[in-house]
Amino acid sequence: MTLVASPRWRVAIALVLLVGGLAAGALLVSRDGPGDAGAALPRPVLPAAPEPTPFRTVVTDPGGARHTQVCPFGVEPEIQLGRADFTPQLVDAMTFRAGRYRIGMSGVVANDTNAAIVVTAVHATVQGAPWPAAVSVPRIVAAHDSVPLVIEGTYDSAKPQRAVVQTHLSWKWQDPAFQPCGREGLIEDD
Repeated sequence: MTLVASPRWRVAIALVLLVGGLAAGALLVSRDGPGDAGAALPRPVLPAAPEPTPFRTVVTDPGGARHTQVCPFGVEPEIQLGRADFTPQLVDAMTFRAGRYRIGMSGVVANDTNAAIVVTAVHATVQGAPWPAAVSVPRIVAAHDSVPLVIEGTYDSAKPQRAVVQTHLSWKWQDPAFQPCGREGLIEDD
């Protein structure tokens, strides 16, 4: 003998299962008592992150005395580009045609360290070769700050090729006492 449920019984069974499931869920949510249903659990309080251990270097002054210099810390200063315009437009947004291009880029020089820096140069390359573009950037970047950067120029592409434009930042610490530190103790951000 084969049992076949009629369509009305199938609907009734589905409704019983749905209502039963909702009731069980409501009981689990409100197990702490009335009024607590859906209340958020308190977030755990995490301890504050410790300050990084500063890098120290030994410095010899002009008189021959040696002392320890505490160095700045943070992420190594870097260029962050936010815009690049090519006129005429690149083929498929990535490839030069043969011809002259006007290139304009803008962004910031970001200093995420705890000491001011001096921008000594910003260099740009196109296809790996030096690109003599006009660079506009303030010379001093305060600690935990950024300054605007604009790079503009023309490039003559001899043939169709992938557009590869790169920038390089040269900088030094504003405080001469930090010069022996160089980049020691800084985090390189990829």
